[in-house]
Amino acid sequence: MRSAEEHAQLISKMNELIKDSLQTEDADGSDDLYSPVNEGEEFDESVLLEELEKLEKSLDESLFEADRKEQEVLAASPSNHAKLEEEDIAEDLEYLRQWANSL
Repeated sequence: MRSAEEHAQLISKMNELIKDSLQTEDADGSDDLYSPVNEGEEFDESVLLEELEKLEKSLDESLFEADRKEQEVLAASPSNHAKLEEEDIAEDLEYLRQWANSL
């Protein structure tokens, strides 16, 4: 029983120290970055699992989106542009040859 009380006192002291240090570093917004440990607070496991699934899905979607963007960048790389420019030049030259022969 005594160790539980010591543990609770230690948590309280740690919360106070962290809060004090954050307040001295930055008075604005420090409460947004810090939330004290609440003793005895219980969480519904199903709610936490749902949140985890949402986060995993979001991560998968963002990774997929990043991969898709990377593929677009690779497709638009200079080597592909050079090939397109060479094809355009070849077509233009052929057009000019035909035009010159028609004179």
